[in-house]
Amino acid sequence: HVPITAILSSIVVACAILYGFDTIVMANEHSASAPNVKIGKTEINHQYSKSLSFEADFSEYISKYISPNIRYFSLLRPLTEAAIARRFARLEKYHPVFRSCNTAFRQDEVRRGKSWCGDCPKCRFVFLALAPFLDKERLVKIFGKNMLDDKTQEKGFAELCGLEAYKPFECVG
Repeated sequence: HVPITAILSSIVVACAILYGFDTIVMANEHSASAPNVKIGKTEINHQYSKSLSFEADFSEYISKYISPNIRYFSLLRPLTEAAIARRFARLEKYHPVFRSCNTAFRQDEVRRGKSWCGDCPKCRFVFLALAPFLDKERLVKIFGKNMLDDKTQEKGFAELCGLEAYKPFECVG
């Protein structure tokens, strides 16, 4: 996994210096600090560069080696995914255009997804997160199907809920 959040954070620090900004605000969620799997005493976190630990270490690095005047933090850190989903559910104008499915980011433009694939951990997570806050019709309209009615999704939902060996190595809560 490419630590894209760390890379983007570094680029934003350079931008802050170039343009004279003193604050960098990220949108990293609460569960980004949760490990995907624990092996013995070692915790493995796919989302480390979005975690509170990274945020603290990166903030310290910025202050110590770049500038003590630049603040770096995540505005969403105190919120759970349920709280974020509840707020997002009310932003109806974004429902037709938002997407977190990894198929949207494929390098090969021909293979790049134009909508939710409906069969990956990220699609399952966002579907599940929004389900309590959107009526069924609206949720199905966003994803193109009711993923909870699809028996082939059971193992994937079990992984997200911690009922399998580990949480998927994806950016999911």
